[in-house]
Amino acid sequence: MTSRAAAVADLTGGAAIVKWLERRQVTQVFQVPGESFLPILDGLRTSAEVHTVTNRHEAASAFAAEAYGKVTGRPAVCIVTRGPGAANLSIGLQTAAYDATPLLALIGLTPRSEEGGHAFQEIDLTSTFGSTVKRVLVASTRDVLVATLEQAYLLATTGRPGPVVVGLPTNILYERREECLTLHGATDGSGGEPDITEALAALESAVAPVVLAGTSPVRGQAARSICHLAKVAGIPLVGAWRSYSAVDNDSAEYIGALGLGAPRSVSDTVGSSDCILAFGFAIDQITARSAGFPRPGATVFQFAPGFDDGLVRHVHPSRAVQYVMDPGAAAEALAASLSGRGTSRLAERPARTGERRDHGTELERESSPVQTAVLMTKLNAVLPQDAIVVSDAGNFAQWLLRHVTFGADRVYLGPRNGAMGYAIPGAVGASLAAPGRPCWALCGDGGGLMTFHDLATAAQLRRKVRVVVIDNHAYGTIRARQEQEQPGSLFGTSLGPVDFAAVAAGFGIPSWTVVADGELLPALRAMSAVDGPGLVHVRVPERPLAAPAG
Repeated sequence: MTSRAAAVADLTGGAAIVKWLERRQVTQVFQVPGESFLPILDGLRTSAEVHTVTNRHEAASAFAAEAYGKVTGRPAVCIVTRGPGAANLSIGLQTAAYDATPLLALIGLTPRSEEGGHAFQEIDLTSTFGSTVKRVLVASTRDVLVATLEQAYLLATTGRPGPVVVGLPTNILYERREECLTLHGATDGSGGEPDITEALAALESAVAPVVLAGTSPVRGQAARSICHLAKVAGIPLVGAWRSYSAVDNDSAEYIGALGLGAPRSVSDTVGSSDCILAFGFAIDQITARSAGFPRPGATVFQFAPGFDDGLVRHVHPSRAVQYVMDPGAAAEALAASLSGRGTSRLAERPARTGERRDHGTELERESSPVQTAVLMTKLNAVLPQDAIVVSDAGNFAQWLLRHVTFGADRVYLGPRNGAMGYAIPGAVGASLAAPGRPCWALCGDGGGLMTFHDLATAAQLRRKVRVVVIDNHAYGTIRARQEQEQPGSLFGTSLGPVDFAAVAAGFGIPSWTVVADGELLPALRAMSAVDGPGLVHVRVPERPLAAPAG
Protein backbone atom coordinates (compact mmCIF):
# COMPACT_ATOMS: atom_id res chain seq x y z
CA MET A 1 0.00 0.00 0.00
CA THR A 2 1.29 3.44 -0.84
CA SER A 3 0.43 6.59 1.01
CA ARG A 4 1.13 10.27 0.99
CA ALA A 5 0.43 12.93 3.55
CA ALA A 6 0.04 16.66 3.64
CA ALA A 7 -0.09 18.84 6.70
CA VAL A 8 -3.10 21.14 6.83
CA ALA A 9 -3.31 23.80 9.53
CA ASP A 10 -6.32 25.32 11.28
CA LEU A 11 -9.10 24.12 9.00
CA THR A 12 -12.79 23.96 9.77
CA GLY A 13 -14.32 20.55 9.27
CA GLY A 14 -16.05 21.81 6.13
CA ALA A 15 -12.79 23.09 4.65
CA ALA A 16 -11.00 19.86 5.60
CA ILE A 17 -13.59 17.88 3.64
CA VAL A 18 -12.99 19.98 0.52
CA LYS A 19 -9.20 19.62 0.90
CA TRP A 20 -9.66 15.88 1.24
CA LEU A 21 -11.75 15.80 -1.95
CA GLU A 22 -9.02 17.68 -3.80
CA ARG A 23 -6.25 15.38 -2.61
CA ARG A 24 -8.31 12.29 -3.38
CA GLN A 25 -8.94 13.80 -6.84
CA VAL A 26 -12.69 13.59 -6.35
CA THR A 27 -13.53 16.47 -8.66
CA GLN A 28 -17.32 16.39 -9.05
CA VAL A 29 -19.95 17.30 -6.46
CA PHE A 30 -23.73 17.41 -6.91
CA GLN A 31 -25.74 19.07 -4.15
CA VAL A 32 -28.95 20.67 -2.98
CA PRO A 33 -27.98 23.29 -0.39
CA GLY A 34 -28.91 22.84 3.27
CA GLU A 35 -28.22 24.73 6.44
CA SER A 36 -26.59 21.69 8.00
CA PHE A 37 -23.46 21.83 5.82
CA LEU A 38 -22.80 25.50 5.09
CA PRO A 39 -19.06 25.18 5.97
CA ILE A 40 -18.67 22.62 3.16
CA LEU A 41 -20.32 25.00 0.69
CA ASP A 42 -17.93 27.73 1.82
CA GLY A 43 -14.99 25.45 1.12
CA LEU A 44 -16.37 24.47 -2.29
CA ARG A 45 -16.85 28.15 -3.16
CA THR A 46 -13.08 28.71 -3.24
CA SER A 47 -12.03 25.34 -4.68
CA ALA A 48 -10.50 25.46 -8.14
CA GLU A 49 -10.34 21.66 -8.40
CA VAL A 50 -13.80 20.51 -7.34
CA HIS A 51 -16.69 21.31 -9.68
CA THR A 52 -20.01 21.81 -7.90
CA VAL A 53 -23.44 21.48 -9.54
CA THR A 54 -26.59 22.62 -7.75
CA ASN A 55 -29.58 20.38 -8.53
CA ARG A 56 -33.28 21.03 -8.03
CA HIS A 57 -33.95 17.86 -6.02
CA GLU A 58 -31.84 15.51 -3.93
CA ALA A 59 -32.83 12.48 -6.03
CA ALA A 60 -31.43 14.27 -9.06
CA SER A 61 -28.15 14.85 -7.19
CA ALA A 62 -27.86 11.14 -6.47
CA PHE A 63 -28.80 10.07 -10.00
CA ALA A 64 -26.33 12.52 -11.53
CA ALA A 65 -23.54 11.33 -9.22
CA GLU A 66 -24.36 7.69 -10.00
CA ALA A 67 -24.23 8.26 -13.76
CA TYR A 68 -20.96 10.18 -13.40
CA GLY A 69 -19.49 7.26 -11.48
CA LYS A 70 -20.70 4.78 -14.10
CA VAL A 71 -18.99 6.65 -16.92
CA THR A 72 -15.70 7.47 -15.17
CA GLY A 73 -15.34 4.55 -12.78
CA ARG A 74 -14.52 7.14 -10.09
CA PRO A 75 -16.90 8.22 -7.34
CA ALA A 76 -18.67 11.54 -7.46
CA VAL A 77 -20.06 13.07 -4.29
CA CYS A 78 -23.60 14.13 -3.55
CA ILE A 79 -24.19 16.37 -0.55
CA VAL A 80 -27.61 16.92 1.00
CA THR A 81 -29.10 17.96 4.28
CA ARG A 82 -30.71 15.81 6.98
CA GLY A 83 -34.33 14.63 7.22
CA PRO A 84 -36.26 15.33 4.01
CA GLY A 85 -33.08 15.88 2.00
CA ALA A 86 -31.65 12.53 3.07
CA ALA A 87 -34.96 10.77 2.38
CA ASN A 88 -35.11 12.20 -1.13
CA LEU A 89 -31.59 10.91 -1.78
CA SER A 90 -32.46 7.27 -1.16
CA ILE A 91 -33.62 6.25 -4.66
CA GLY A 92 -30.31 7.22 -6.24
CA LEU A 93 -28.34 5.41 -3.56
CA GLN A 94 -30.28 2.23 -4.15
CA THR A 95 -29.53 2.58 -7.85
CA ALA A 96 -25.80 2.83 -7.12
CA ALA A 97 -26.03 -0.21 -4.84
CA TYR A 98 -27.74 -2.34 -7.49
CA ASP A 99 -25.41 -1.21 -10.27
CA ALA A 100 -22.17 -1.50 -8.26
CA THR A 101 -21.35 2.16 -8.84
CA PRO A 102 -18.91 3.95 -6.51
CA LEU A 103 -20.60 6.93 -4.87
CA LEU A 104 -20.10 9.00 -1.73
CA ALA A 105 -23.13 10.59 -0.07
CA LEU A 106 -22.36 13.24 2.55
CA ILE A 107 -25.33 14.17 4.73
CA GLY A 108 -25.36 17.05 7.18
CA LEU A 109 -26.81 16.09 10.57
CA THR A 110 -28.05 17.83 13.68
CA PRO A 111 -25.34 18.85 16.18
CA ARG A 112 -24.29 16.00 18.46
CA SER A 113 -25.64 17.86 21.50
CA GLU A 114 -29.16 17.79 20.05
CA GLU A 115 -29.31 14.13 19.05
CA GLY A 116 -32.10 11.95 20.38
CA GLY A 117 -34.47 14.76 21.30
CA HIS A 118 -36.53 15.00 18.09
CA ALA A 119 -34.37 17.87 16.90
CA PHE A 120 -35.43 19.60 13.71
CA GLN A 121 -35.11 17.17 10.79
CA GLU A 122 -33.21 14.64 12.91
CA ILE A 123 -32.71 11.29 11.16
CA ASP A 124 -31.11 7.95 11.99
CA LEU A 125 -28.97 7.24 8.91
CA THR A 126 -28.31 3.58 9.75
CA SER A 127 -32.02 2.81 10.10
CA THR A 128 -32.79 4.75 6.93
CA PHE A 129 -30.01 3.49 4.64
CA GLY A 130 -28.49 0.47 6.36
CA SER A 131 -30.24 -2.09 4.15
CA THR A 132 -29.58 -0.15 0.93
CA VAL A 133 -26.01 1.15 0.84
CA LYS A 134 -22.69 -0.57 1.26
CA ARG A 135 -22.04 1.09 4.61
CA VAL A 136 -23.26 3.96 6.77
CA LEU A 137 -20.56 5.85 8.65
CA VAL A 138 -20.89 8.83 10.98
CA ALA A 139 -17.98 11.13 11.75
CA SER A 140 -18.54 11.23 15.49
CA THR A 141 -15.84 13.85 16.24
CA ARG A 142 -13.77 16.40 14.36
CA ASP A 143 -10.63 14.34 15.09
CA VAL A 144 -11.88 11.33 13.10
CA LEU A 145 -13.49 13.28 10.25
CA VAL A 146 -10.84 12.71 7.58
CA ALA A 147 -10.25 9.11 8.66
CA THR A 148 -13.99 8.48 8.28
CA LEU A 149 -13.96 9.96 4.78
CA GLU A 150 -10.97 7.83 3.83
CA GLN A 151 -12.69 4.69 5.09
CA ALA A 152 -15.79 5.61 3.09
CA TYR A 153 -13.76 6.11 -0.09
CA LEU A 154 -12.02 2.74 0.23
CA LEU A 155 -15.32 0.98 0.94
CA ALA A 156 -16.99 2.63 -2.06
CA THR A 157 -14.20 1.79 -4.51
CA THR A 158 -12.86 -1.63 -3.48
CA GLY A 159 -14.40 -5.08 -3.77
CA ARG A 160 -17.85 -4.67 -5.25
CA PRO A 161 -18.14 -0.89 -5.66
CA GLY A 162 -21.16 0.87 -4.25
CA PRO A 163 -22.56 3.82 -2.34
CA VAL A 164 -21.34 4.77 1.11
CA VAL A 165 -23.17 7.28 3.32
CA VAL A 166 -21.23 9.56 5.67
CA GLY A 167 -23.12 11.47 8.34
CA LEU A 168 -21.65 14.84 9.32
CA PRO A 169 -22.92 16.42 12.54
CA THR A 170 -23.09 20.17 11.97
CA ASN A 171 -20.94 21.05 14.95
CA ILE A 172 -17.84 19.21 13.66
CA LEU A 173 -18.05 21.08 10.35
CA TYR A 174 -17.36 24.34 12.21
CA GLU A 175 -14.61 23.00 14.50
CA ARG A 176 -11.01 23.82 13.58
CA ARG A 177 -8.04 21.46 13.78
CA GLU A 178 -4.47 21.13 12.60
CA GLU A 179 -4.17 17.71 11.08
CA CYS A 180 -2.43 15.45 8.59
CA LEU A 181 -4.38 14.08 5.63
CA THR A 182 -3.27 10.57 4.70
CA LEU A 183 -4.27 9.09 1.34
CA HIS A 184 -3.81 5.41 0.58
CA GLY A 185 -3.18 3.99 -2.87
CA ALA A 186 -5.30 1.10 -4.02
CA THR A 187 -4.16 -2.39 -3.10
CA ASP A 188 -6.06 -5.66 -3.19
CA GLY A 189 -3.60 -7.84 -1.31
CA SER A 190 -4.61 -10.82 -3.40
CA GLY A 191 -1.08 -12.00 -4.09
CA GLY A 192 -1.83 -12.88 -7.70
CA GLU A 193 -4.71 -14.10 -9.87
CA PRO A 194 -6.60 -17.33 -9.04
CA ASP A 195 -6.08 -20.53 -10.99
CA ILE A 196 -8.63 -20.70 -13.84
CA THR A 197 -8.09 -24.41 -14.58
CA GLU A 198 -11.56 -25.45 -13.41
CA ALA A 199 -13.32 -22.90 -15.62
CA LEU A 200 -11.13 -23.79 -18.61
CA ALA A 201 -11.86 -27.50 -18.24
CA ALA A 202 -15.61 -26.86 -17.98
CA LEU A 203 -15.54 -24.65 -21.07
CA GLU A 204 -13.68 -27.23 -23.13
CA SER A 205 -16.03 -30.05 -22.16
CA ALA A 206 -19.23 -28.03 -22.55
CA VAL A 207 -21.65 -28.70 -25.38
CA ALA A 208 -23.42 -25.33 -25.33
CA PRO A 209 -21.33 -22.71 -23.51
CA VAL A 210 -22.09 -18.98 -23.55
CA VAL A 211 -20.33 -15.79 -22.47
CA LEU A 212 -22.36 -13.32 -20.36
CA ALA A 213 -21.02 -9.77 -20.03
CA GLY A 214 -21.89 -7.45 -17.16
CA THR A 215 -18.79 -5.28 -17.12
CA SER A 216 -18.49 -1.49 -17.43
CA PRO A 217 -20.86 0.22 -19.89
CA VAL A 218 -17.90 2.28 -21.10
CA ARG A 219 -15.97 -0.32 -23.03
CA GLY A 220 -12.23 -0.68 -22.61
CA GLN A 221 -9.66 -3.45 -22.74
CA ALA A 222 -11.83 -5.78 -20.65
CA ALA A 223 -14.61 -5.63 -23.25
CA ARG A 224 -12.16 -6.34 -26.06
CA SER A 225 -10.75 -9.30 -24.15
CA ILE A 226 -14.23 -10.74 -23.54
CA CYS A 227 -15.12 -10.40 -27.24
CA HIS A 228 -11.83 -12.06 -28.18
CA LEU A 229 -12.58 -14.99 -25.87
CA ALA A 230 -15.99 -15.51 -27.47
CA LYS A 231 -14.38 -15.42 -30.92
CA VAL A 232 -11.61 -17.87 -30.01
CA ALA A 233 -14.12 -20.23 -28.37
CA GLY A 234 -16.69 -19.84 -31.13
CA ILE A 235 -19.55 -19.31 -28.69
CA PRO A 236 -22.37 -16.77 -28.28
CA LEU A 237 -21.79 -13.51 -26.47
CA VAL A 238 -24.67 -12.01 -24.47
CA GLY A 239 -25.16 -8.85 -22.40
CA ALA A 240 -26.57 -9.03 -18.89
CA TRP A 241 -29.64 -7.05 -17.75
CA ARG A 242 -29.09 -3.41 -18.64
CA SER A 243 -25.47 -4.08 -19.54
CA TYR A 244 -26.28 -3.50 -23.18
CA SER A 245 -23.04 -1.69 -23.99
CA ALA A 246 -20.73 -3.92 -21.93
CA VAL A 247 -19.38 -5.40 -25.18
CA ASP A 248 -19.37 -4.26 -28.79
CA ASN A 249 -22.76 -5.16 -30.27
CA ASP A 250 -21.14 -5.30 -33.71
CA SER A 251 -19.06 -8.32 -32.68
CA ALA A 252 -19.93 -11.34 -34.82
CA GLU A 253 -20.50 -13.46 -31.70
CA TYR A 254 -22.92 -11.01 -30.05
CA ILE A 255 -26.54 -12.18 -30.15
CA GLY A 256 -28.29 -9.72 -27.81
CA ALA A 257 -28.94 -9.02 -24.15
CA LEU A 258 -31.06 -10.49 -21.39
CA GLY A 259 -33.73 -8.69 -19.42
CA LEU A 260 -37.39 -7.74 -19.60
CA GLY A 261 -38.47 -8.09 -23.22
CA ALA A 262 -35.38 -10.00 -24.32
CA PRO A 263 -35.82 -11.84 -27.64
CA ARG A 264 -36.76 -15.47 -27.08
CA SER A 265 -33.78 -16.67 -29.13
CA VAL A 266 -31.39 -14.97 -26.68
CA SER A 267 -33.18 -16.25 -23.57
CA ASP A 268 -33.32 -19.78 -24.97
CA THR A 269 -29.63 -19.75 -25.88
CA VAL A 270 -28.57 -18.82 -22.35
CA GLY A 271 -31.23 -20.94 -20.68
CA SER A 272 -30.09 -24.05 -22.52
CA SER A 273 -26.38 -23.47 -21.91
CA ASP A 274 -24.42 -25.98 -19.85
CA CYS A 275 -21.53 -23.59 -19.07
CA ILE A 276 -21.99 -19.85 -18.50
CA LEU A 277 -18.91 -17.65 -18.25
CA ALA A 278 -20.08 -14.43 -16.56
CA PHE A 279 -17.81 -11.38 -16.48
CA GLY A 280 -18.37 -8.52 -14.05
CA PHE A 281 -21.27 -8.35 -11.61
CA ALA A 282 -23.51 -9.97 -14.20
CA ILE A 283 -25.87 -12.16 -12.18
CA ASP A 284 -29.02 -10.62 -10.76
CA GLN A 285 -32.66 -11.64 -10.51
CA ILE A 286 -33.78 -10.14 -13.84
CA THR A 287 -30.85 -11.62 -15.78
CA ALA A 288 -31.40 -15.06 -14.27
CA ARG A 289 -35.19 -15.01 -14.53
CA SER A 290 -35.31 -13.81 -18.14
CA ALA A 291 -33.20 -16.78 -19.23
CA GLY A 292 -34.38 -19.33 -16.69
CA PHE A 293 -30.79 -20.41 -16.05
CA PRO A 294 -28.94 -22.41 -15.14
CA ARG A 295 -30.45 -25.60 -16.45
CA PRO A 296 -29.88 -28.79 -14.41
CA GLY A 297 -26.23 -29.76 -14.56
CA ALA A 298 -25.05 -26.37 -15.81
CA THR A 299 -22.33 -24.43 -14.05
CA VAL A 300 -21.96 -20.65 -13.82
CA PHE A 301 -18.46 -19.18 -13.49
CA GLN A 302 -18.32 -15.51 -12.53
CA PHE A 303 -15.20 -13.37 -12.84
CA ALA A 304 -15.56 -10.11 -10.90
CA PRO A 305 -13.25 -7.84 -8.90
CA GLY A 306 -15.09 -8.55 -5.66
CA PHE A 307 -17.41 -11.04 -4.01
CA ASP A 308 -20.97 -10.80 -5.32
CA ASP A 309 -23.78 -12.39 -3.34
CA GLY A 310 -26.03 -12.08 -6.41
CA LEU A 311 -24.32 -15.16 -7.83
CA VAL A 312 -25.16 -17.42 -4.89
CA ARG A 313 -28.63 -15.92 -4.50
CA HIS A 314 -29.69 -16.73 -8.04
CA VAL A 315 -27.57 -19.80 -8.80
CA HIS A 316 -27.52 -22.83 -6.54
CA PRO A 317 -24.21 -22.78 -4.65
CA SER A 318 -23.31 -26.22 -5.97
CA ARG A 319 -23.49 -24.86 -9.53
CA ALA A 320 -21.78 -21.49 -8.89
CA VAL A 321 -18.03 -20.81 -9.02
CA GLN A 322 -16.80 -17.29 -8.27
CA TYR A 323 -13.38 -15.95 -9.19
CA VAL A 324 -12.40 -12.73 -7.45
CA MET A 325 -10.22 -11.30 -10.18
CA ASP A 326 -10.17 -8.73 -12.93
CA PRO A 327 -12.71 -9.75 -15.63
CA GLY A 328 -10.48 -8.64 -18.50
CA ALA A 329 -7.51 -10.56 -17.16
CA ALA A 330 -9.67 -13.65 -16.75
CA ALA A 331 -10.93 -13.43 -20.35
CA GLU A 332 -7.37 -12.95 -21.64
CA ALA A 333 -6.11 -15.94 -19.69
CA LEU A 334 -8.91 -18.20 -20.91
CA ALA A 335 -8.45 -17.12 -24.54
CA ALA A 336 -4.69 -17.62 -24.36
CA SER A 337 -5.11 -21.12 -22.92
CA LEU A 338 -7.60 -22.08 -25.62
CA SER A 339 -5.38 -20.72 -28.39
CA GLY A 340 -2.46 -22.73 -27.10
CA ARG A 341 -4.26 -26.07 -27.01
CA GLY A 342 -5.08 -26.40 -30.70
CA THR A 343 -6.73 -29.83 -30.53
CA SER A 344 -9.39 -28.98 -27.93
CA ARG A 345 -13.03 -29.85 -28.46
CA LEU A 346 -13.63 -26.21 -29.26
CA ALA A 347 -11.94 -26.70 -32.60
CA GLU A 348 -14.65 -29.20 -33.51
CA ARG A 349 -17.58 -27.17 -32.16
CA PRO A 350 -19.50 -25.21 -34.80
CA ALA A 351 -19.73 -21.48 -34.08
CA ARG A 352 -23.15 -20.70 -32.61
CA THR A 353 -23.53 -17.18 -33.92
CA GLY A 354 -26.54 -17.94 -36.09
CA GLU A 355 -28.80 -16.97 -33.20
CA ARG A 356 -27.66 -13.35 -33.54
CA ARG A 357 -30.61 -11.12 -32.82
CA ASP A 358 -32.52 -9.44 -35.60
CA HIS A 359 -32.61 -5.76 -34.80
CA GLY A 360 -35.66 -5.43 -36.96
CA THR A 361 -36.71 -3.40 -39.95
CA GLU A 362 -40.14 -1.88 -39.61
CA LEU A 363 -42.62 -1.16 -42.39
CA GLU A 364 -42.29 2.37 -43.68
CA ARG A 365 -45.92 3.26 -43.22
CA GLU A 366 -47.70 6.17 -41.65
CA SER A 367 -49.10 5.33 -38.24
CA SER A 368 -50.56 7.48 -35.50
CA PRO A 369 -49.81 7.26 -32.65
CA VAL A 370 -46.21 6.19 -33.22
CA GLN A 371 -45.30 2.51 -33.04
CA THR A 372 -42.69 2.05 -30.31
CA ALA A 373 -40.72 -0.40 -32.47
CA VAL A 374 -40.58 2.16 -35.28
CA LEU A 375 -39.45 4.84 -32.83
CA MET A 376 -36.56 2.74 -31.58
CA THR A 377 -35.55 1.70 -35.10
CA LYS A 378 -35.46 5.35 -36.22
CA LEU A 379 -33.68 6.36 -33.05
CA ASN A 380 -31.02 3.72 -33.70
CA ALA A 381 -30.44 5.26 -37.12
CA VAL A 382 -30.12 8.81 -35.77
CA LEU A 383 -28.04 8.20 -32.65
CA PRO A 384 -24.40 9.23 -33.13
CA GLN A 385 -21.90 6.41 -32.85
CA ASP A 386 -20.38 8.04 -29.78
CA ALA A 387 -23.70 8.72 -28.03
CA ILE A 388 -24.28 7.98 -24.35
CA VAL A 389 -27.83 6.69 -24.04
CA VAL A 390 -29.35 7.06 -20.56
CA SER A 391 -32.60 5.19 -20.06
CA ASP A 392 -35.26 5.40 -17.41
CA ALA A 393 -37.09 2.36 -16.17
CA GLY A 394 -40.31 1.72 -18.11
CA ASN A 395 -41.91 -0.75 -20.43
CA PHE A 396 -40.64 1.23 -23.46
CA ALA A 397 -37.19 -0.16 -22.64
CA GLN A 398 -38.26 -3.57 -23.98
CA TRP A 399 -38.20 -2.12 -27.49
CA LEU A 400 -34.95 -0.28 -26.78
CA LEU A 401 -33.31 -3.60 -25.90
CA ARG A 402 -34.39 -5.08 -29.25
CA HIS A 403 -33.83 -2.23 -31.66
CA VAL A 404 -31.05 0.02 -30.36
CA THR A 405 -27.52 -1.31 -30.76
CA PHE A 406 -24.34 -0.37 -28.95
CA GLY A 407 -21.47 -0.80 -31.33
CA ALA A 408 -18.59 1.61 -32.03
CA ASP A 409 -18.34 3.93 -29.00
CA ARG A 410 -22.00 4.00 -27.98
CA VAL A 411 -22.64 3.61 -24.27
CA TYR A 412 -25.79 2.57 -22.44
CA LEU A 413 -26.57 3.66 -18.87
CA GLY A 414 -29.65 2.31 -17.13
CA PRO A 415 -30.71 1.50 -13.56
CA ARG A 416 -30.81 -2.22 -12.83
CA ASN A 417 -33.05 -1.56 -9.84
CA GLY A 418 -35.83 -0.17 -12.06
CA ALA A 419 -35.55 3.35 -10.62
CA MET A 420 -37.87 5.82 -12.34
CA GLY A 421 -36.62 9.34 -12.92
CA TYR A 422 -33.05 8.30 -13.72
CA ALA A 423 -32.75 9.38 -17.35
CA ILE A 424 -32.71 13.19 -17.28
CA PRO A 425 -30.42 13.82 -14.28
CA GLY A 426 -28.38 10.78 -15.32
CA ALA A 427 -27.80 12.34 -18.73
CA VAL A 428 -26.75 15.59 -17.06
CA GLY A 429 -24.22 13.69 -14.96
CA ALA A 430 -22.96 11.74 -17.98
CA SER A 431 -22.55 14.93 -19.99
CA LEU A 432 -20.31 16.34 -17.28
CA ALA A 433 -18.33 13.11 -17.08
CA ALA A 434 -17.81 13.00 -20.85
CA PRO A 435 -17.77 16.59 -22.14
CA GLY A 436 -18.44 16.92 -25.84
CA ARG A 437 -20.24 13.60 -26.22
CA PRO A 438 -23.96 13.69 -27.05
CA CYS A 439 -26.08 12.35 -24.20
CA TRP A 440 -29.58 11.07 -24.94
CA ALA A 441 -32.15 10.59 -22.18
CA LEU A 442 -35.00 8.16 -22.88
CA CYS A 443 -37.94 8.16 -20.50
CA GLY A 444 -41.64 7.42 -20.29
CA ASP A 445 -44.20 10.01 -19.27
CA GLY A 446 -44.39 8.51 -15.77
CA GLY A 447 -40.69 8.36 -14.97
CA GLY A 448 -39.88 11.48 -16.94
CA LEU A 449 -42.06 13.74 -14.83
CA MET A 450 -40.45 12.47 -11.62
CA THR A 451 -37.28 14.44 -12.39
CA PHE A 452 -38.43 16.58 -15.33
CA HIS A 453 -37.47 19.65 -13.32
CA ASP A 454 -33.79 18.87 -13.89
CA LEU A 455 -34.18 19.95 -17.49
CA ALA A 456 -33.64 23.35 -15.89
CA THR A 457 -30.21 22.14 -14.79
CA ALA A 458 -29.40 20.97 -18.32
CA ALA A 459 -30.49 24.35 -19.67
CA GLN A 460 -28.49 26.27 -17.08
CA LEU A 461 -25.34 24.26 -17.83
CA ARG A 462 -25.97 24.26 -21.61
CA ARG A 463 -25.35 20.51 -21.76
CA LYS A 464 -26.06 18.63 -24.99
CA VAL A 465 -28.75 16.48 -23.43
CA ARG A 466 -31.34 15.19 -25.92
CA VAL A 467 -34.51 14.00 -24.20
CA VAL A 468 -37.02 11.64 -25.81
CA VAL A 469 -40.25 11.23 -23.84
CA ILE A 470 -42.26 8.13 -24.82
CA ASP A 471 -45.80 8.99 -23.73
CA ASN A 472 -48.52 6.33 -23.39
CA HIS A 473 -50.53 8.10 -20.64
CA ALA A 474 -49.78 5.33 -18.12
CA TYR A 475 -47.38 3.80 -15.67
CA GLY A 476 -46.93 1.16 -18.35
CA THR A 477 -44.87 -1.46 -16.51
CA ILE A 478 -47.25 -1.52 -13.55
CA ARG A 479 -50.29 -1.52 -15.81
CA ALA A 480 -48.92 -4.51 -17.72
CA ARG A 481 -48.55 -6.43 -14.45
CA GLN A 482 -52.01 -5.30 -13.40
CA GLU A 483 -53.53 -6.57 -16.64
CA GLN A 484 -51.73 -9.87 -16.11
CA GLU A 485 -52.82 -10.36 -12.51
CA GLN A 486 -56.13 -8.46 -12.44
CA PRO A 487 -57.65 -8.65 -15.95
CA GLY A 488 -60.35 -6.05 -16.43
CA SER A 489 -59.61 -4.35 -13.10
CA LEU A 490 -57.27 -1.52 -14.05
CA PHE A 491 -56.96 1.17 -11.41
CA GLY A 492 -54.45 3.78 -10.36
CA THR A 493 -52.08 3.40 -13.32
CA SER A 494 -53.53 5.91 -15.78
CA LEU A 495 -51.88 9.28 -16.30
CA GLY A 496 -53.42 12.39 -17.74
CA PRO A 497 -52.09 14.12 -20.85
CA VAL A 498 -49.09 16.44 -20.47
CA ASP A 499 -47.73 18.77 -23.11
CA PHE A 500 -44.07 17.93 -22.52
CA ALA A 501 -42.92 20.14 -25.39
CA ALA A 502 -44.63 23.15 -23.84
CA VAL A 503 -43.07 22.45 -20.43
CA ALA A 504 -39.62 22.14 -22.03
CA ALA A 505 -40.21 25.40 -23.86
CA GLY A 506 -40.79 26.98 -20.47
CA PHE A 507 -37.19 26.09 -19.62
CA GLY A 508 -36.06 27.70 -22.88
CA ILE A 509 -35.40 24.31 -24.50
CA PRO A 510 -36.25 23.64 -28.19
CA SER A 511 -38.88 20.94 -28.43
CA TRP A 512 -40.94 18.93 -30.89
CA THR A 513 -44.11 16.82 -30.58
CA VAL A 514 -44.42 13.69 -32.74
CA VAL A 515 -47.76 11.96 -33.29
CA ALA A 516 -47.05 9.88 -36.43
CA ASP A 517 -44.25 7.62 -37.64
CA GLY A 518 -43.40 9.89 -40.55
CA GLU A 519 -42.61 12.78 -38.19
CA LEU A 520 -39.96 10.89 -36.22
CA LEU A 521 -36.84 11.32 -38.33
CA PRO A 522 -37.27 15.08 -38.97
CA ALA A 523 -37.82 15.75 -35.25
CA LEU A 524 -34.94 13.56 -34.05
CA ARG A 525 -32.56 15.04 -36.61
CA ALA A 526 -33.61 18.58 -35.76
CA MET A 527 -32.99 17.95 -32.07
CA SER A 528 -29.58 16.45 -32.87
CA ALA A 529 -28.55 19.72 -34.49
CA VAL A 530 -29.33 21.86 -31.42
CA ASP A 531 -26.35 23.29 -29.56
CA GLY A 532 -27.63 22.54 -26.07
CA PRO A 533 -30.52 20.54 -24.63
CA GLY A 534 -33.56 19.56 -26.68
CA LEU A 535 -36.70 17.45 -26.30
CA VAL A 536 -38.90 15.29 -28.53
CA HIS A 537 -42.29 14.28 -27.13
CA VAL A 538 -43.49 11.06 -28.82
CA ARG A 539 -47.06 9.88 -28.40
CA VAL A 540 -47.36 6.09 -28.56
CA PRO A 541 -50.41 3.83 -28.11
CA GLU A 542 -51.51 2.88 -24.59
CA ARG A 543 -51.15 -0.70 -25.83
CA PRO A 544 -49.27 -2.93 -26.44
CA LEU A 545 -47.56 -2.88 -23.07
CA ALA A 546 -44.99 -5.55 -23.90
CA ALA A 547 -42.82 -6.31 -26.89
CA PRO A 548 -44.00 -9.36 -28.85
CA ALA A 549 -42.20 -12.61 -28.08
CA GLY A 550 -39.75 -14.02 -30.54
